Amino acid sequence: MIKNRFKYLFLLLIFTLILLPSSPAQAKVHSFSTLYMEMTLPEDTLIITTDTPKVDPAWQVAGIADPTNEIKTMKEMGVQAILYDPNTASTVRVLSKTTSDSREVFHLSLLDEDELAAYLDTIFSTTDENTAYTIEQYPQDEIPFYRLTLQLTKDGTKYSEIVYGTIANGSSISFDIYAKNNTEPMDESYLKELVANTHFTEFQDKAEVEKQQRNAITFLVTALAIIIGIIVVWILINQRTKKKQKLIKKQKAEELSRFFTTQREKEEQNSKDSPVMINRTKYTEEVIQTFYTFDRLWKHIKLWIITAIVFLLFLASFYTSGSILVCVISIAVVIIFIYYQYIQTEKVITREVKSYKSNKNKEAVFTFYEEYYTLSGIQSSSKFPYLQITEIKEYKDYYYLYLGSERAHYLKKDGFEHGTTEFLELIKKHVTLK
Repeated sequence: MIKNRFKYLFLLLIFTLILLPSSPAQAKVHSFSTLYMEMTLPEDTLIITTDTPKVDPAWQVAGIADPTNEIKTMKEMGVQAILYDPNTASTVRVLSKTTSDSREVFHLSLLDEDELAAYLDTIFSTTDENTAYTIEQYPQDEIPFYRLTLQLTKDGTKYSEIVYGTIANGSSISFDIYAKNNTEPMDESYLKELVANTHFTEFQDKAEVEKQQRNAITFLVTALAIIIGIIVVWILINQRTKKKQKLIKKQKAEELSRFFTTQREKEEQNSKDSPVMINRTKYTEEVIQTFYTFDRLWKHIKLWIITAIVFLLFLASFYTSGSILVCVISIAVVIIFIYYQYIQTEKVITREVKSYKSNKNKEAVFTFYEEYYTLSGIQSSSKFPYLQITEIKEYKDYYYLYLGSERAHYLKKDGFEHGTTEFLELIKKHVTLK
């Protein structure tokens, strides 16, 4: 009885296995995003790209002994991937390139029968008697393909090549296998399977793509013209400014000469000027940091804002036109520039602090007269006629007397003995406040 039960159970198991559908061969999908193309491949297909490590055993399995040289060739020829099928020992190269012809045709499916036949005649031609070839249309569910066979004999070696190709979205796409001195016809089964399982995720509109390309070119030309225009205007303004500054510098030199001549004459006559007011300011690290924060940032805040707006406009334009790489590079350059400015400012502050720390006296004494002021305390007494002042800036608790674009004296507001009103009135006589 027990034996009969095992017998029936065994028969039931066999019957069940017979009725169960066989498991389908597993497959995987590999995408070529730049070509709007994807391929359904057998699970055991090896996929090799230029990013595949040179030590990966897939190179050797596919019969490629020198990965370094192969990667170089792939980049030169536009090989997107090498596909190796272990079942048929087939090595297929997937290539793509964009030419004026491929952009003109755009999709093989846009050509009628006569146009397609005429185009196929232009794909390959030779007068070499050692080369034989055939080219014919090859059907595919989504887009027409062509099949090209080549037989070449050179230096006693016979080369055979089979290419299945098409044109989609303005790019020429081909699947290629070749062999040397083969005695039997090459196995095309895997190659045909690849063509059959090729799917295009998007067929772009030729007119729309051409319009986008024209718009992109127009934008780049316009942007370049604007940049060149800005540079030209800047050069012209700079030249005009330099001429004006040269004239002003000449006038100031003459005035300074007269000023120092007058001062020497007074000294010879033992004539002394009467001070109008005095300011005492301690030159500490905090005072120096406050000045350079103002000088490098707040003094030029309008320029920084305008520059930031222009940069953001260009960044938005490049982003909308799809130039993501340009956006990333631009942002990286700006970050590096800001960091460089920060480092340079820190270096200047460190140098200035170090120079003032070496002085025994940290207090600067500014004595103001009707035509000039003197600085003593932190250095030997020096005279500075008001005409040397290029501009005066007010920031927080300080007045900054600029004697050039990068040199300034710092005066703390509460360092005046009688307040700041008299100081401002005196300065207004000689310098336009900014």
